[in-house]
Amino acid sequence: VIGETDMYLVERVIDGDTIYVTSTGDLDSKSIIKVRLLGINAPEIKHQGNDVNECYGNESKDFLTKLVLGKKVRLESDTQKQDIYNRELRFVYLGDEMINTFMLENGMAYKLFIPPNRSYELEFDMALEYAKSNLYGVWTYCYLDDKRAK
Repeated sequence: VIGETDMYLVERVIDGDTIYVTSTGDLDSKSIIKVRLLGINAPEIKHQGNDVNECYGNESKDFLTKLVLGKKVRLESDTQKQDIYNRELRFVYLGDEMINTFMLENGMAYKLFIPPNRSYELEFDMALEYAKSNLYGVWTYCYLDDKRAK
């Protein structure tokens, strides 16, 4: 069970929207948890089980890695706790900063809300518009050929 006030250590970054964390509490009960950042969809990169390498995927992963790898984060859930791949669906916080919206406002991901998870949608809309209007990240040149941008 993931506690909303517990802190978790980011052990690994898979891509721009998926991380592995471990609890920072009791050493005897540490387990590795795969977390999918809610509300965003980062460009795909080649990794185990995925042969696609989308525009800005590596940059997105590198950006998230520099932000959170080796740091303690807090996880917040929405209505749906897991996806069909058994990943924990969470908003990820580093201090008071929500990493999900930070990725979006820096153009490192696209907005993706799948019902019933709708918390913070207005904040995500504002972050997306900020990145698009400033041509950050994927909005610099990737969006021209990307169906998700329309």
